[in-house]
Amino acid sequence: VLGSRRVGEPNPELESLVTVARGRGALRD
Repeated sequence: VLGSRRVGEPNPELESLVTVARGRGALRD
């Protein structure tokens, strides 16, 4: 878990970073 957020709590900023990273091919599922 990043930051102080609890598990399951929405994190739009993180989601955006993940989306961008996947778009650049940095992350693979």
